[in-house]
Amino acid sequence: MFPNFSPCATDARQTLQSLDFSFKGAGQGRNVCIVSDCSDRSIQKLLDGFGEGGWQVTVLDLAIADQPDQSLTKATHVRLAGIYEEKNWYIQVQSLGAYHWLRDKSFDLIIFNDRFSAGFYSFSAKHLGLAFSDTSLVVFADEAHAHNLYCRKQFPSGRHDLEFDYMERQTAAMADGVVFGSTALAQWALEAGWKLPAACGALGDKGGMDCGTWLQSLSKSAKSKISEPVFISVCIATFNQAKFLREALTSLENQTYPNFEVIVMDDGSTSSDVELLKNELQNLFKRRNWRWLRQENTGPAIARNQAANHAVGSYLLFMDDDNIAYPDELERFALAAQRDPEIVACIIGMHPDSQMAFPPTLQLPERQGAGIRPVGWTPLGGDLALSVYINGLGETNSLFRRDVFQKLGGFHCNNRANFEDFDLLIRALIAGFHIDVLPEILMLYRRTCLSRSMDSTMFEGHINSLRAIADLMPPALRPLLLTLRHEWYERHRSRCEGLLEE
Repeated sequence: MFPNFSPCATDARQTLQSLDFSFKGAGQGRNVCIVSDCSDRSIQKLLDGFGEGGWQVTVLDLAIADQPDQSLTKATHVRLAGIYEEKNWYIQVQSLGAYHWLRDKSFDLIIFNDRFSAGFYSFSAKHLGLAFSDTSLVVFADEAHAHNLYCRKQFPSGRHDLEFDYMERQTAAMADGVVFGSTALAQWALEAGWKLPAACGALGDKGGMDCGTWLQSLSKSAKSKISEPVFISVCIATFNQAKFLREALTSLENQTYPNFEVIVMDDGSTSSDVELLKNELQNLFKRRNWRWLRQENTGPAIARNQAANHAVGSYLLFMDDDNIAYPDELERFALAAQRDPEIVACIIGMHPDSQMAFPPTLQLPERQGAGIRPVGWTPLGGDLALSVYINGLGETNSLFRRDVFQKLGGFHCNNRANFEDFDLLIRALIAGFHIDVLPEILMLYRRTCLSRSMDSTMFEGHINSLRAIADLMPPALRPLLLTLRHEWYERHRSRCEGLLEE
């Protein structure tokens, strides 16, 4: 009745390879990284197995910073906590930190062991063709979060249980291979509706295939579907934001990727500064074949839709006029677009001028290794259940395949409400489209007490963002959605009111 947290035996048939806990097969001289919480001493059995097989082993330890180092043998030990100045050690932070540490290393094999949800962003990066093309990414699942709740006869208690479960399911689905610690757990996952790769095995009695040989047989990467560089249309709706818009356009002028256009839709600005900026940038727009259009003031949703109507790119990127794009934003989005995704969100960097921001949760290095980028928000992509509690999907600054955006009918046009980006992403999930997450900071998001998401329409914005989900439910049950959204709304409201009082 309740897949994932209470399995229902529908069609759970899949061939599972019986594996022997031995890693001797073809391991000599090969490098493996095991990502695991080393406060659990059971990892030593795994290290012993790889060591006996001749593998060169590195352990990326997920244990909290003040946890004593474990005395591990046959492995190089690296403590992840503390490397990127994390402010909190929640699972998204662990996953993002693990990806950024692993992406520049040269491992033949990476195994995410216990707490394997920490592999989510690494697996997302490989799925989008950003990293690990020569590395097999594998899940070793001794336990699953939802299964553990079920066996302890506990109900999910809120958003964090949903986040853990979603990240585990998606990590397993994107893996090159999954090894379950028992056939019973594997059967539970199948009955709970997990989508698993073809290479799926369970540790059983002696006599199964040598696990090391099985790992060697896994494919490492999929080929891109598109060979030609994609053309991206960057759509910006603006209203009386000349100073911020100038900074946004300068950041686009400095992009490392050349195949894009910019369409600015002036939503009836009344400030003379906007007209002055338009005249100042006239030569730039002419030289780059960018366009500056104007309409009567109807709100950002219609303005973005109108900009999209003039776009020629196969992909659309909607940029707020007060955001800043890092120089490699379009380059990385374009690389991900080679896999023909439908919608791609990215990690949100928090602009230092943001009044509404909390301290960055991580300080991540740039891809070139110089400088840092502050993490403000870590979306997960397409979890519809989590969307009742909070926006974990992404935001306006996402890449949309143009035909997908058109099928969705664009942004819903309510000038009184905000969160129209959240509404669009929810409708995309309900329509069956997939939201991927590019696990890198590609832009800086500026939020102040004057931002639309923080103004007097905030309450209506929360209501409107639930409408598409409410339409799936009988009217008598819809008040439950408001109850579940209460916590997020109160955080929003109290934070904004606190700033206004300062």
